[in-house]
Amino acid sequence: MIFSILIPCYNVSKYIEKCLESVIYQTYTNWEILLIDDGSTDGTVEIIKYYAEKEKRIRAFYQKENQGVSAIRNLLLKESTGDFIIFLDSDDWWKDKNSLEKIATGLVNSNADIIAFPYNIVRQTGSTARRDNNTQLLRESEIYTGKEYLKTVLGQKAVYQWYPFLYAFRKQLWVENNIEFNPKTYALEDAEVLYRVILCASKLTVMHDPIYQYRIEREGKLTQTSEQFLNSMIDFSVKNIKKVMKMDIEQELKVLLCDNFSCQYYSALYSINYLRKEDADRIFASLDKYRFIMAYTRSKKYILLSKIIRIFGFHATSRLWFLFSNGRRKWIRFIRSGCLLGEEV
Repeated sequence: MIFSILIPCYNVSKYIEKCLESVIYQTYTNWEILLIDDGSTDGTVEIIKYYAEKEKRIRAFYQKENQGVSAIRNLLLKESTGDFIIFLDSDDWWKDKNSLEKIATGLVNSNADIIAFPYNIVRQTGSTARRDNNTQLLRESEIYTGKEYLKTVLGQKAVYQWYPFLYAFRKQLWVENNIEFNPKTYALEDAEVLYRVILCASKLTVMHDPIYQYRIEREGKLTQTSEQFLNSMIDFSVKNIKKVMKMDIEQELKVLLCDNFSCQYYSALYSINYLRKEDADRIFASLDKYRFIMAYTRSKKYILLSKIIRIFGFHATSRLWFLFSNGRRKWIRFIRSGCLLGEEV
């Protein structure tokens, strides 16, 4: 089988070499890399051109103006020729030289449409932490439908990372179901698409071996909170809860998906504290307008928050939650520092 590795690029000159070489030196060799540079200004283009000339299996495209990751991923999907597609962010990389071989073996043995795998968070210090997105709840090499998979991983806890790079997908899933990323979505574009793709899968399997190395805290990565971003979080919750409730799927799965999507509503409630007052007031108005989302929450923490909101309102609840969470973090750091153990700080 042929794998199409899809890599959107934007100002990643410090990281793209490691990303590309983690694919180029794979023991499994039947692959193509598709890169689109999305208007980089830092020398990324020159590095891409060097590797594209050096390696015939790399196809590179260049955009003069930045279009955003969703538009770029759609273009990469259309240009891909492989049986399976794998997304790879340009500042990340694969863990081992046999990562793709492990993925291929899992797909051959299962004849699955999707294979899901864990990942490692990699900090700037070099320390790593394993994350499995609840896939440890499923047996390796067993076959599940996409619906069975989502019921299991979402049934354990509402938090689920909708990262597209944690799967290999049969390309036909996207083509036959006419699924694309939404270029107009400012945030959570991955989540808006992935649950729909997974629901379409008749066969899905999992691996327990971490494949993906996910870099965090990198220089140049956007982390700021804005009014537009928080509005997108609320809009995501509203739009996708309404969409799921109209789907022809069992009620249990509807409940689990809506619970997951409602988490973004509460995340916006917390993050308001980073905004200016005039911007925050508009977000509070949106939270009040779409308070129906609270009815879809199953998490004990968020159910408690919704009760506090009914008593004290959005403003007071948001501030109390923010102060409590930050105070708790400081207390935990204080304990870990050794102060309470009589050690020197």
